[in-house]
Amino acid sequence: ASTAFMAGPIPLILVSCITSLYKIRQATLRARSISSSIKMQREASITIVIVTAVYLLYNLPVFINYILYTIASFHSEIDYVDIYSTELLYFYSWVFTYIICVACNALTNPLIYFFRMKGYRRYLQGLIGQLVQSRRGNG
Repeated sequence: ASTAFMAGPIPLILVSCITSLYKIRQATLRARSISSSIKMQREASITIVIVTAVYLLYNLPVFINYILYTIASFHSEIDYVDIYSTELLYFYSWVFTYIICVACNALTNPLIYFFRMKGYRRYLQGLIGQLVQSRRGNG
C-alpha cells in the first residue's frame, strides 16, 4: 500500500503535464494577437510544463524501483534483490534514485527558472553583485 502511495503521483503529474501542454497549444491557436498578459501566462505555463517534465524525468527511476518492489512483494517466488544482477546494484539503485535523482532535480529547477524568468535572473544577478561588492569591501 505504501509503495502505491509513493509511486501514485507520477501518473497524475504526467496527465497534468500533458493536459497543460494541450491547453497551451489550444490557447495559442485561438489567440490572433497575443497581449502581454496572455504572453506572460503562456510563458509561465510553459515554465511549469518544463519543470513538471524534468520532475517526471528525474523521478521515473523511483517509480520503476517501486513498481519492481511492489511486484516482488506480491509474488513470493520473486526475491526483490534478485531482480537486480547483484546485491551491490540493488543497493546503488536506491542510492541513485533517492539521492542523485532528487539532488539533480533540486539543482535543475533553479537553472530552469534562471533561464526562463527575467525577474528571477535579475534578482540573482543583483544578489551576486551585492555579495561580490561586500567581499571586496571586507578584503
